Amino acid sequence: MHTRRRIILLLLLASPACLSGCNTTRASSAPTRSSVVKAQRPPPSPSKHTPRDSAFSVYNNPAYGVSFRYPRTYSLAEEDLADGSSLKTQQQLQSEQPGAHVIATVEIPSDAYPNTTFSEGHLQFAVNPRATAESCRSFVAPPDSDWSGATDQTVVQGIPFYWRDRGLITSESITFSRDYAGYSNGTCYEFYLQVVSTPASSSAVPINQADLGKILRPFEKSISSLQLHPEPTLQSHK
Repeated sequence: MHTRRRIILLLLLASPACLSGCNTTRASSAPTRSSVVKAQRPPPSPSKHTPRDSAFSVYNNPAYGVSFRYPRTYSLAEEDLADGSSLKTQQQLQSEQPGAHVIATVEIPSDAYPNTTFSEGHLQFAVNPRATAESCRSFVAPPDSDWSGATDQTVVQGIPFYWRDRGLITSESITFSRDYAGYSNGTCYEFYLQVVSTPASSSAVPINQADLGKILRPFEKSISSLQLHPEPTLQSHK
């Protein structure tokens, strides 16, 4: 009788542990509500960001209905710059082309290409509402000039821009220029690109010769980005 009671007592003591262990096993194997919700939740959709080209700024001139991009680190001037450099002044351009206006000049910082022979570089943008299609094209290479250099055309917004390269080497500098001219809606649009370097031998310390063609490429992208907006108000400038 005593032995039977002891067996019953042991069974009673063991049964809660068994129930507890069984419940724990069942709980761990069953999915929790949070895991079910997480599994049913759709994956987050990829965020959409408006593309931005932080490397460029935009020049916009509503009066002439034009805009183009240029490197953000370059400087922009909309006024006539003083003489004393290779830049075209308004007076010089007017003497060559009556009715033409230099409306923007973009310059490369002097420290843009360190440890090279780079000296200066710029892009000038001009418009001439008095020009004809024939005279506009002749601005690239006047018929009575002895200009030489490669010639070609670049189509921008459906408009053919004729261009010509020019080069000049002296004992003090190496200059590479390219002039563009395109005609649309009764107006001639012109770009003057120029980069200048000094001979490497003139430096007191060894430096690399500047690659003028490579330095010119950001300006070529500026020309390709030219936009002509509807109904430019040019009458007041004629």
